[in-house]
Amino acid sequence: MAIVIRLKVHKLKEAITAVDPEAFFHVQRIKEVGGGIVKRKKGH
Repeated sequence: MAIVIRLKVHKLKEAITAVDPEAFFHVQRIKEVGGGIVKRKKGH
């Protein structure tokens, strides 16, 4: 599982497809994230 910002979803899809054109992936919006290491860059 990976959490990426909306602007990076397209690049992630391209990377997955380049490695495995038959790969399954699911994209879902989230409103809240907690636990683990969650960092937010300044300016986003």
